[in-house]
Amino acid sequence: MRARGLLVAGLVAALLALPAVAQAKGPIGADIDGPGLAAPITLRGEGESGNGTEFGALVDDAGFFPAVFEETPSPMLAGRPAGDLGPKYVITWLVPGSSGEDRVTQEAYPFAKAGPFTYMAPGQRVLDGMQTRGGWFPARDSLRRRLVSLGVPAKPSGVPAKPSGTADPAPARQAPAPAPQPAPGPEQAAGVDGAKVAAVLVALVALVGTAALVLLRRRPRVAATR
Repeated sequence: MRARGLLVAGLVAALLALPAVAQAKGPIGADIDGPGLAAPITLRGEGESGNGTEFGALVDDAGFFPAVFEETPSPMLAGRPAGDLGPKYVITWLVPGSSGEDRVTQEAYPFAKAGPFTYMAPGQRVLDGMQTRGGWFPARDSLRRRLVSLGVPAKPSGVPAKPSGTADPAPARQAPAPAPQPAPGPEQAAGVDGAKVAAVLVALVALVGTAALVLLRRRPRVAATR
């Protein structure tokens, strides 16, 4: 009788667990937001693991299932990974349940130096009262590639990197403009005109002197008388 009672209790527990198991097919949508995005990336689809869709692949790459449910063996890390994690992107998963839809957030670090990571806070409500296990998940590089294909900037800064060894060209230097010469004043103008007049007078005097000398040489000489 005792064994029969234990069997019945086990069957009842299994039947009560069936709705939660049936609903644990994964999220049906996700919104991705972070640096370099003008607006959040909105995705909708079936997030069941291994369904072969792009959305299902993102669910697997981000480690949604091991971060929500307890798995054995667990791939989750014992703590925060060391090193620079780079910019943070927030994935808000839309998870259906019998009483409505739950929103579960997960942080993604696709540009961490040691490789992509995701983090889900423990204790988030999901699937009619369940709580997320949470923790750090060591993602593969496919997570970075997939996020970039969805619109996340390929570089952490969102600005294309310059090829190594290049530098911005120095701005061309313009030759200084010549200083403007001041207009001659009345005194300067009078001095210039006086010099011109003096030069003309000297030339005329020289010309007259030359002509007089020529005429004197051509005059006939008178014989002297005794």
